[in-house]
Amino acid sequence: MTDDLDFEQELRRAAELLDPLPEGMRRHAVEAFSLRSLDAELAALTFDSLLDAPVPLVRGVQPPRLLTFRSSALTIDVELVDTGRGRRLIGQLDPASPAEIELHAPDRTRTARADDLGRFTMDDIGTAGPVSIRCRVDGASLPVVTEWMSI
Repeated sequence: MTDDLDFEQELRRAAELLDPLPEGMRRHAVEAFSLRSLDAELAALTFDSLLDAPVPLVRGVQPPRLLTFRSSALTIDVELVDTGRGRRLIGQLDPASPAEIELHAPDRTRTARADDLGRFTMDDIGTAGPVSIRCRVDGASLPVVTEWMSI
């Protein structure tokens, strides 16, 4: 264990020497981190079927991708399905509740409404790239926002 810690410290020193952080970058990073939940609670990725349960792929057949995000107040389960004409996002909130759902990407925002059972669907969610889901449960004081994920 000590060898691993020593090696990590040596790598840190090499990185600081060869590729130092630009002036003020650490301060900006700390400030940004402190604001991460200013107006929303972060839901962390706890399961990704692409990483946690790899399935051997058969040529031409791709299984749906399942993701689970959890915060202290809400669990968001989503399934990404390739329909052949685009991608569909199917989701479920736990505890079940009506909510406004937004899918954010650098170049687009899609919206949907979760029903009384917490179910929602978005068709044609766009091309591959980073996305985040923002969920505002009816009556909740803060929205829940997922980590960014690559779809």
